[in-house]
Amino acid sequence: MRFYRWDVTVFVATMAVGAACEAGLGPEERSGESLQTDRLSYTSRYVEGQGTYQRYGFEVIVRFTNRTDGTLYLGRCYPDTPTPIYGVIPADTPTGVESAYNGVWACGGHDKDFAVPAGALRVDTLQLSGPNARDGRSGQPFGQLEGRFRIVYDVRTCPGDSYCPADRSLSVSNAFDVQIR
Repeated sequence: MRFYRWDVTVFVATMAVGAACEAGLGPEERSGESLQTDRLSYTSRYVEGQGTYQRYGFEVIVRFTNRTDGTLYLGRCYPDTPTPIYGVIPADTPTGVESAYNGVWACGGHDKDFAVPAGALRVDTLQLSGPNARDGRSGQPFGQLEGRFRIVYDVRTCPGDSYCPADRSLSVSNAFDVQIR
């Protein structure tokens, strides 16, 4: 069984968001990022729960473009899971700060990852919600719900559970802002 919890100390993104992003141009007009969100800011809205157990969520459309010469593989939890395994990490924040939208994955081993041929584009719609973890004693949520974040995909150069990660720059999205309303 594979367990995934994206840790900001493991994925430190230093990818620059160019002037095109600041101008509000679409993902296809931004710099050459392989993983791009459909927007640069989102509004997270109440989904369910009471008190400290309230949850918030929003939808993100993510575009992954294979800008390499070979096939890349996006890990997925089970052979029939419709989206790749992903994490949500804070962008440009100190180590130790977590995203409340980051999920915990408990996955079975298989070799049915999503194959993305050289030059191909894959589009996924992700429903992000959180907080997804709480202090067992106090019930207080872990992680921040507002701020600047990035999405991280599990990108590999081979399918299955073999250790063959692709260049980290291929797996981390542009930064985007989230506010609660």
